[in-house]
Amino acid sequence: MALDLPARAPLPRSSFASWLAAMLVLAALVRPWTNRRRLELWLLNYLVLMHLLYWLTQPVGLLLDSLGQLATLKTNAMGSPAYFPPGYPMLVAIGYLISSTAAGSVITAIQHAMMIAAIWWSFKLMERCAGTTIAYATTLSIGAAAPTLALPQGLLSENAALFGMMGALYFAFNYRERGQLRDGILSGSLLGWAALARIMPLAAGLPSLFAIMMGARSRRAGLRRFAVILVLVGIVVAAPLVWFGINSGKFTLTNSMGRHLFNRAIADQYLMDRNARATARLLKLTAPVDPSGMRHWDVQKLLEKKGLNRDQIEALMRQTSIESIRHAPLEYITYSLRQALIQYSLDPIPFMPYASTPSEYNSELEPPPLLGADANSMRWRERLEEAFDVAWIYTPWIALASLPLIPLLDERATFMALAITPALYLLATALVEYLLSRYNAAIIPFVIMMAGGTLAALIRLVARLRAGPIGRRR
Repeated sequence: MALDLPARAPLPRSSFASWLAAMLVLAALVRPWTNRRRLELWLLNYLVLMHLLYWLTQPVGLLLDSLGQLATLKTNAMGSPAYFPPGYPMLVAIGYLISSTAAGSVITAIQHAMMIAAIWWSFKLMERCAGTTIAYATTLSIGAAAPTLALPQGLLSENAALFGMMGALYFAFNYRERGQLRDGILSGSLLGWAALARIMPLAAGLPSLFAIMMGARSRRAGLRRFAVILVLVGIVVAAPLVWFGINSGKFTLTNSMGRHLFNRAIADQYLMDRNARATARLLKLTAPVDPSGMRHWDVQKLLEKKGLNRDQIEALMRQTSIESIRHAPLEYITYSLRQALIQYSLDPIPFMPYASTPSEYNSELEPPPLLGADANSMRWRERLEEAFDVAWIYTPWIALASLPLIPLLDERATFMALAITPALYLLATALVEYLLSRYNAAIIPFVIMMAGGTLAALIRLVARLRAGPIGRRR
C-alpha cells in the first residue's frame, strides 16, 4: 500500500498581505535601524521565529542511531561503555525526563534553542572579525540555511558537536578578553561535552582554542587561560572514562571504535594486511567470504555464526583495522586527506532524515508536529533545501578564498580559529569514519562565516585600493 500527502492546499490571497503587515508592525515596534540593541533584538526575533515555525510544522527526523541513545545511557549508568559515546544520550535523557510521551518534540525543541544560541554566538564572533554589517548578513544566511534548520529537528549527535564547538570558541574569546574564570569553565565544559558526543570536536576544538588564546595581548596570559580550558576539557572527558574503567575495566568512551575503523579502512579503502595475525584469523573465520569492502554489520553476522560475541568481534575488528593501517600508513593518511577535501563540499541535506527512517520506533520519539505536517510545510522545506543546494555549489569555495585574505580582517587569530575548526573536524572524521555527507551538518555555520570573511576582506581591499598610497598611510 502506498500513501502520499494530500495535494497542496490553496492559500488565501490575503495570506501574504497578512504576513507582510505583521512583519511591518513588528519592525515598527522593534525599530532595528535606530540602535545596536534593537538591531540585535530584531536578529534574535528572526532566528527564533524561523526555528519555531520549523519545529511546529516538521516531523522529528530519526535514524537507526537515534533509537539506541537511551539504551546507551542505561549501559553507561551501569558502568560500561556502549556503541555510542555518552554525551548525546544525556540530552536524550533530559527529553524523556521532561516528557516520556513526547520526548522527540522536547529534544528537538531543546536542540533548536541550542542552534539559535550557536548562531547568535557566531554573530558575536563574526562581528569582531568583520564588522557588524557583514556579521549581520552572514548570520541571516546561517539562520535561513536548510541544514541549520533540519539538524535540530533530527535526533542526531551533530547537534551537540556544533553547539559545543561554537560555544567553546565564543566563551574562550570572552575569557581571553575579560579574564573571567566563568567563561573559561563554560568553554571547557562545552567542548568536553561535544567531545563526549562525537569525539571529533576534541581534535578540532583544542587547536582552535589555542589559536584564539594566541591572539591575546599577553601570550603568557593566553597560554595560562588555554591551560585552564584544557584542564576543564580533560576533567569532563575523564569523568566517564574513570567511571567505565572502575566498573568494567574498560577505559574507553565507546565499544565501537574497532567497527568504525573497520568501515573506514577495510570497507571503504580496502586496506588489508592479509599476512598479519588478526587479519589472518578474520579471513579464516569468514571464509569463503572475503570481508574486504564489507561493512562491519555484515561481517559481524558472519562472525556471530562462528560463535564470537560482540566484545570479541569488536576486538578482532579493531586489531584487524590497526594492522591494515600499520601496513600502509601513507596510503591511509593520503586517502583521509582526500576524503576530507571531498567531504568539505558535500551537501548534508540528502542524508538528513525528514521523518523516521526506521520502520519500527518508539512513538514518543516522533510525535506529530503541533501545527501538523502537510503538503505546504513539506513544500516550504523543499524550497529551503533547493535554495541551499544552489548556494552550496559556491559557498565552500568562496569560504576557502578567505584564508589568504585573513590579514585584512580584524581579530585574525579568532578568524583563524573559525577556519581551523571545520578543517580539523573533517580530517578527524575522515580518519575514523567512511564518507557520509551528513557529517558536514556540524560545520555549515563555520563555512558560511568564512565566506562572510571573504566578502568583508574584499570590501576592505577595494577600499584600500581606492584610497591609494596617501589614504593607506593615513
